[in-house]
Amino acid sequence: FLSVCDISRTRLQLLGACSMFVASKLKDTSPISAERLVIYTDHSISYTMLTDMESLLLSKLKWDLSAVTPHDFLEQILSRLSMDKCHRDVIKKHAQTFIALCATDCKFMMYPPSMIAAGSVGAAIHGLSNDPQLDVKLLRKLHEITGIEMDCLRG
Repeated sequence: FLSVCDISRTRLQLLGACSMFVASKLKDTSPISAERLVIYTDHSISYTMLTDMESLLLSKLKWDLSAVTPHDFLEQILSRLSMDKCHRDVIKKHAQTFIALCATDCKFMMYPPSMIAAGSVGAAIHGLSNDPQLDVKLLRKLHEITGIEMDCLRG
């Protein structure tokens, strides 16, 4: 949205609230209400401002809200790797950090979300590994799941 619409710094809280509003409608079984978001912002935005921003956001995005992101692949990839829950949770947390870092660099826009997710998991495994044999085993399994070269998965 920010790449196609100029928003002043004073309206970023409004945009954030609006983004939460739209995301809640898409993902939550009981979406957050506009009134609650107004309260959460300590009434620094109004109901009308929120709904107007929602209309602007949706029109600028051409109502294409179903974009696939690396986070959509993360759980699928991790569930196919054989590891205990504690290890998996640590890898997931680090992979989410790598995904967030990729989102801040435009060079990563050319890569599909699945590759960013797999590469983030691979980098997390490689960076956290104390056991080189386990590292290779998990990276090989990640390669089997995704078909991505092992060198790319190492990060």
